[in-house]
Order: sequence, then C-alpha cells, then structure tokens
Amino acid sequence: MINDGNATSQSPAAEFADEMQINADVLFDPNPEKRLQWPKRIEDTVEMTEKVGALVWYFANHIMELRGVKDDGAFANRVSARFYERLNRPFREWLAGLTNNDERDEKVNLWKRTAKQVAVQTADELLNSATPQDIRGRVKNADGDQHNIFTYYRIFRASVNKVLGIEGGKS
Repeated sequence: MINDGNATSQSPAAEFADEMQINADVLFDPNPEKRLQWPKRIEDTVEMTEKVGALVWYFANHIMELRGVKDDGAFANRVSARFYERLNRPFREWLAGLTNNDERDEKVNLWKRTAKQVAVQTADELLNSATPQDIRGRVKNADGDQHNIFTYYRIFRASVNKVLGIEGGKS
C-alpha cells in the first residue's frame, strides 16, 4: 500500500498472487482416520523446510561475517530468497501429487531429498565463489577457534541432515 498520509485513501502499490493445487481427498477424505494423516504431515514438512531455509540464511550470513561486511542480513536474505524460489515449483508439484493411497513416509522422504538437494546446491554456489578471506577465515571466539567457509559448510551440511532426519548424510 502507498501511504499518502491519509489512512482512508491508501492505494495498492503491487499485487501478488500464487496458486497451489492439492487433491481434495488429501484434506477432506470421508475416512476420518485418513483425513487426519496428510494435513499434519504437510504442516510438519513445511516447518521442516522453513528450518532448512533458516540454515541457508545462517550459512550465507556467516560468509558475510567472514568477509567483515556488515549488511544487516541483506546478502543472506537474497540467498534465502533464491533457495525458496528454487523450491517453489518442486513443492507445488509434490503437493499436487499427494494422494491418500500414497505411502506417507515415502512421499515425505522424497520431499526431504528435494529440500536437501536445493539447499546444498544453494550453499555450493557460495562455496564455489569463496574469496581468499572466506578460505582463510577468522578467529570466532576467545578460545581462538578459527572458522572459515569450509567449517561453516560442514556445520551447515550436518545441520541440514539433522533437521531432515537424515543419518550419516544419506538421503
């Protein structure tokens, strides 16, 4: 909304629309047992994906710290936005493909693999564009621990696996 100082005459500056498809029986199955299975799984999957998105943001933010740049998260926000843009179509396709006949764990694991692939791809791009300062790193705390892009990348990968419930990094 564009604010012209008068609350009653604000006008829209932009409009955004999005569309998703889902099989109605996934949400409204006549079988009360099946009706409760997918909505909670979908909600949990979205929350899990948001946690992975937060890890992408933190990884990007750590890179800016390594570079000594204070940008109030702007760089991390752009990287995070790229992550979510890449997930948009696969998530819509995953959601539209759900049925009550699916093996739920199998479908959720399929999404976990997709989320991990996109997260790692996004982080790999940052790793591949590392500066000498990113590689050299910085002392992180009073104990003299040296952190660099590889340290943060390893932490990122392990954290993604933990959030997604993937043991040993296998998906």
